[in-house]
Amino acid sequence: MCAGNELWFSMVYLLHFGEGPGVITYDAYTIGLWRIILYAVTPIMALKQIISLIHLYTAALDMAAIDEAERARQK
Repeated sequence: MCAGNELWFSMVYLLHFGEGPGVITYDAYTIGLWRIILYAVTPIMALKQIISLIHLYTAALDMAAIDEAERARQK
């Protein structure tokens, strides 16, 4: 999953410079390899970001509980 996430960001970077080797051609429009890979790993990246937000939320709750316990102990 982490590799898919990093691959997504790598493809966004590569798309800044161009589409990459043309894979699909429709009339005058060509879809490059970088864009196809980007589309393929987008669900993986989205899931990884959701999981990261859940981790952030639970870490914030854990830190709040630790702070509350330390303050209660100091009184």
